[in-house]
Formats: sequence, structure tokens, C-alpha cells
Amino acid sequence: MRKHIATIHEPTTDVIACTLDGDGAERRLEEWAELRERHLVSIEALGNGLRLRFDAGAAEAAEDLAAREAGCCGFLRIEVTRGADVVVEITGDANARAVIEALAGRADA
Repeated sequence: MRKHIATIHEPTTDVIACTLDGDGAERRLEEWAELRERHLVSIEALGNGLRLRFDAGAAEAAEDLAAREAGCCGFLRIEVTRGADVVVEITGDANARAVIEALAGRADA
């Protein structure tokens, strides 16, 4: 199956700050955790972020979550590619690394 880039969210700010309050941020991390638990195939390190590969069943949920994440964390670049699987690349500058790692379940932001 040919891959199709469904969505690219470019950074809108250089400020490393999430607009969600503490409870909202916690709920969002839980949503990422649920998506990973149900659909994650692999995680690959990139020079400036991470590539999360999900099974094809994650397409709608991944696109929705990526769009909402881009809305509250405008310092991230998030690209969702759909094909035989769903790939979500989350990248940013070095100061965004802890947030990127937290979204992938690798550390606490």
C-alpha cells in the first residue's frame, strides 16, 4: 500500500510550554499511553525526536490525538503518515526532548 501523509503540524512557537493545565496534561498523557497499549508496533529514535509506528487500526485515533497535541504544544512538529501502518513522528528542538519522550512513554515530562 502506498503511504499517504495525512497531516503535518508545523511548530507555531519556539516557547516550550504546553497550554493544558496539570489535569489536562495528565489526561493527555493517559491518552497517549492507551494508544500505545492498544496499537504500538515500535518506537525509533530520530535525531530530533521519535518515530512511533502503530498498527493500521490506530489511524483515526492517532490523527485526532496528534492534532490535539499540536494545538496545546505548538513547539512540536508532528507528522502522521498512513499506509499499511500509521507512523507518528514527533520532533522538536533539544529543549522539547523531555516532552517528546513523555508522549512516547519513555520519561516523565
